[in-house]
Amino acid sequence: MDPSIIEAHTGMKVLSKEDFNNLQTDLEKARKDVREMNTKVQEKFSDVLKTSMELQNMKQDIEELKKLIAEKEAAAPPPAPPAEAEAPKAEAEAAAG
Repeated sequence: MDPSIIEAHTGMKVLSKEDFNNLQTDLEKARKDVREMNTKVQEKFSDVLKTSMELQNMKQDIEELKKLIAEKEAAAPPPAPPAEAEAPKAEAEAAAG
């Protein structure tokens, strides 16, 4: 059948064997490139997700440590004045008297 009749009847271009093979090769190459890029994207997304989870865990640890510090400070009695500060006063009084 004449390709021009098929084109006129269907509205679609009839490809030669060479054109079809070229398009098929281009399609396979494009699919391969897309798969490679998709793999790279998945690897990057995996890295981002891993880092995000690590960051979230660090934030939780920091919050827990803040709570523990606050509880420890609330439970601990106020610090007594150091004994070293009293010793020089006693020495000064002994030297003066």
